[in-house]
Amino acid sequence: MTIPFPWPVYGTVKNSANDLIVGVTVTATENGNSSDVTDSDGKYLIDLREIGSDGNQVTMSCSYNGEKHTGTFTINVSNPGQKYNIILEEARNKGDIYINTHYNYNDEMYVFNDYKKEGHLKTSEY
Repeated sequence: MTIPFPWPVYGTVKNSANDLIVGVTVTATENGNSSDVTDSDGKYLIDLREIGSDGNQVTMSCSYNGEKHTGTFTINVSNPGQKYNIILEEARNKGDIYINTHYNYNDEMYVFNDYKKEGHLKTSEY
């Protein structure tokens, strides 16, 4: 069931150099899509009333000039909305290693700690 009242997700978009980005589209996806374009201050505001449901996860995405962001949050209608600031990162190709990402293998969690190295940390060793 969608939210029966206005429920905003809002924030700013910055690039990897920490500069505010003007005129970039931010998209929220849950049970459909809704989007907004950042204003002259790098701010956006998306009303999730038509696409969101309490307790469901929303995916936020944005890309600009070879940088991108995809992340999630969970809707909690007991709050008046959700602040979600976005910092874009260099878009990487399939197979590239991402800094500070993790994966599970044989019930062990591994964390990639450096984009330029193919090594990783086995978290149980720390």
